Amino acid sequence: MFVERIARHILEIVSGLNDRFEIIDFCIGLKYTYVLLKGFRGISLGLAFTPIEDIQGTKPIHDTMNLSIENVESMITSIDPLEKVLGVALINALSGYLLWNLEEYRKYRKVFEENIVDILTRIAIEPIVVIGNMGPIVRRLREHGFKDIIVLERNPCMRYGYALSDTAMMRVLPRAKTLIITGATLVNDTIDLILRFSDSNALKVLVGPTASIYPQTAFDNGIHVVALTRVIDIDKVIELIKLGRGRQEFSPFCRDYVFIRDDLFIK
Repeated sequence: MFVERIARHILEIVSGLNDRFEIIDFCIGLKYTYVLLKGFRGISLGLAFTPIEDIQGTKPIHDTMNLSIENVESMITSIDPLEKVLGVALINALSGYLLWNLEEYRKYRKVFEENIVDILTRIAIEPIVVIGNMGPIVRRLREHGFKDIIVLERNPCMRYGYALSDTAMMRVLPRAKTLIITGATLVNDTIDLILRFSDSNALKVLVGPTASIYPQTAFDNGIHVVALTRVIDIDKVIELIKLGRGRQEFSPFCRDYVFIRDDLFIK
């Protein structure tokens, strides 16, 4: 599955480094989960959206979390949502370490320190399907004149603004020319269904803190654009996550970057 292929690719890259990693902190917060990783080149914070709708009513499989790089593959394939979200956050911590601590972002020709909507206004084609009710993105797209937009949302509590249940996914995905996909799909594994039922020629954009994976791994698995989050003030973001805050609150302490596949034309 998608997330396993991503993890294996990142682990292959990491295994070739002359480095030693230590997990120094982690937390499953109300809205976001984080893993704080330390290596020879400093620290890296990986984030993942906490799947509250999946955690409610479930019994954790394990009493303790054996969180380690050695166990990350078993964690991301777990049916325990708590274990799964920690595994994805760890993969993002490793990805961030590669990109920013080792400065591998310099390998990419098309990297923009820019809001994803500014990019989408130049490359998106209607009809647009947004997976995950990302209100600010939808509002700004409409302000730029895009009208044929369908929003799908898994969590019933977040279906405001005419968002549909993601049970409509198989009906609406085939007609989409642009897919804007929340990184939370990596945690709940719906990314595989999205890629399966969408048009192979559709533009696929992976968005958000949970989408902060090593970009090449996404490009090699059907994604054209990765809009990720780089944490700048690690201490402040950790504090806010522990207080139950979400992306809106910790965004001022992060920067947005957009990585675009080399073969994609952009004005």
